[in-house]
Amino acid sequence: MKLQGNVMKDFFDVAAPVLNRLVDDPDRGAPNITSPTTMPEGTNQIEGELQQIDIAGEEPWELNLDNVKEEDVDAGRRVVREAGVDILAFYKSFRFRDQPPFRGSWGIFLIDAGIASVAAYYLKKRPALNAIEAQQLALKTLVFHERYHFWIDAWALAREADPFISNFYKKYEYYIEQRQMFAMTHLDFEESLANYYLMRSISKTSLNDGSHPTRLVADFLSSCPEPYSLYRLTIGKRRAYERQLAGAIVSGLNVVAVRMAGIDPFAKDLGRLSASDISFDQRKYPISKAPLCPTYIVRDPLFASRIAPFQRPKRSEFKRFITNYLAGSVERKTKHEFFKIDNGETIMFPNPHDKEIRGYELDNILKKAGLLRPEYWREKQNTKSWKKGCPRTHSKPPL
Repeated sequence: MKLQGNVMKDFFDVAAPVLNRLVDDPDRGAPNITSPTTMPEGTNQIEGELQQIDIAGEEPWELNLDNVKEEDVDAGRRVVREAGVDILAFYKSFRFRDQPPFRGSWGIFLIDAGIASVAAYYLKKRPALNAIEAQQLALKTLVFHERYHFWIDAWALAREADPFISNFYKKYEYYIEQRQMFAMTHLDFEESLANYYLMRSISKTSLNDGSHPTRLVADFLSSCPEPYSLYRLTIGKRRAYERQLAGAIVSGLNVVAVRMAGIDPFAKDLGRLSASDISFDQRKYPISKAPLCPTYIVRDPLFASRIAPFQRPKRSEFKRFITNYLAGSVERKTKHEFFKIDNGETIMFPNPHDKEIRGYELDNILKKAGLLRPEYWREKQNTKSWKKGCPRTHSKPPL
């Protein structure tokens, strides 16, 4: 879409005048944003052909997924269990429009193999679905999740632009900088809330046979890791999450700092902020009446190889992580091998029940090593799969 007279192209046209007024906090320096998208940190640079789609138009949307390779579909089905929804689709803020990936574009990016892998999951769970219906449901699943990220981004801009509560310092970018520290943990409330609102949105849709896809989508989300799987929220917990998320954004901190500082984002001295402001409301959503958040399908020909670092580690590679990177030495052997690692912790190497390390085993060992999954993936790349620059320079206490 192009500008015609005073017709708005997309939400960036609303945001640009405000963004031009925002400045770095002189006491904090420039925000350190390691990734301008919601993709897991450490992903290789994504490339591919972009196809913009109008999700406000009539269904079914033209997806053209026939050329997606089977190996990419299989990789997507496996990797989402380790890295969550944003490995299959992602949101890039209008604030980072001129940064890679896809310079000059921002919005919701749906990877073709990501849509196809979710559709394959639905077809396996409910074979009565036809391929087109499964693809349309998969697209909605990913769009509704990423739409919440845009909602938070636009909500933050309103806070930054409000002269009653803002000094025109950047807020959202400092929040993103801080949020990176808690990626892939239960403290990343934005991802849990994104799936909560995905479930609310999907419950209003119907399949061709008149049934609702809620159970089907719930099964898919439950197969994802934390925080994506933590979407079943009571009203009280949902409001608490929203309250702390709002506090993190308006203070440019993370939810842990908000908790420790006792920041109340809804105190009277913060002006017109109300407790319901951050709660997603389709009636107030910036793209409810017009496609102001661009949505693209990314034709990613290298999907399987690009996401390889995020798949479950093979047993041999994971043992190198323990012995090379963590300087682990065998402490004792029973039915299992026990290794003492550099921080003094003892970890149990998993039994050979399959060729790959299971997700819960990976998380348990990483916690003892003082690592989160994003750090593990990043170090795996930096060390060429634990072959260079090992052991690590400094040990870390367990989490």
